[in-house]
Amino acid sequence: MSAIIDTPFPQTFTLYFHKLEEKKWNLESFTKVGTFRTLREYLTYTKELGLNAFSDGMFFLFRDPIPPLWENFNNVYGGSYSFKSPKASASQAFDDYAIAFMLNSIVYDSKNKINGISISPKMVNNSIKHNIVKIWNSSFKDFNDPKDLRELHPDVTHEGVVYTRSPDKKM
Repeated sequence: MSAIIDTPFPQTFTLYFHKLEEKKWNLESFTKVGTFRTLREYLTYTKELGLNAFSDGMFFLFRDPIPPLWENFNNVYGGSYSFKSPKASASQAFDDYAIAFMLNSIVYDSKNKINGISISPKMVNNSIKHNIVKIWNSSFKDFNDPKDLRELHPDVTHEGVVYTRSPDKKM
């Protein structure tokens, strides 16, 4: 395990936070939480944050230097696989997929380039009931089937995954 946890990734990853009440969606509206070169660095940050923090905010983990913006040229021709997860298990689902993303094992086909992963809470009567986890890819033309995504968490089934093209997003 030590070899995997300390082996440098082929590239770095950056974790961003976006405030729920923030209405602007530009790079300046995000806060960089940390940059990771190894799995150990990521696990250290998540331990410090507290794993449950993920289900209480909007977090974005992206392959550097790609920003978490739909309109960015790295993302605009892609889309996202998304699934709903109850608040109680959403942080763990995000963490499971974040680790698989950094280890390049989140999808079945290695040609399906994943740019990032995000989690956002969905409010019902001013309280978080569930979260939406999105896995952002770079090509909707080649990869857009929910079955492309691995089922890595009990909350995730191919029937519960929805794929949305970036051009279909409201920008």
